Amino acid sequence: MKQRPREAFTLVESVIVLSLVALLLLLGLQFRPGAGFFRPSQKDFERAVIQSFDQAKKRAQVQNEQQMLDFASDGLDVSGRHIAYPRGYQIEKSRTIKVQESGFIAPQSVYWTKGRQRLRFVIVFGGGDVYFKEM
Repeated sequence: MKQRPREAFTLVESVIVLSLVALLLLLGLQFRPGAGFFRPSQKDFERAVIQSFDQAKKRAQVQNEQQMLDFASDGLDVSGRHIAYPRGYQIEKSRTIKVQESGFIAPQSVYWTKGRQRLRFVIVFGGGDVYFKEM
């Protein structure tokens, strides 16, 4: 009996390939930043917030327009960028911080809790200095 050369994928091969593609898509959707499945460590979050804060100040001064840092229930939104809160941390009160055209920011604090732990983001008078403090 003479065998013909294969010209196409078999049904089993097609199912395996489609399963692998579906698995890769699922993993890609789950682990994209800000999706809820990926949460930064506390130190990475602190670094990202301070960096976004500094960029918002510079952008306000360069573009001569007010900038907003929106501390929402699911993360920080600033200039189209979303930074998820660290796993387990919840903001105590959502708030929007305004960065004036001059770079001035009223002194204030933002608080997060994780069980009995409390994390505080402090903006010192005039917005010149910011830091995190664990309480």
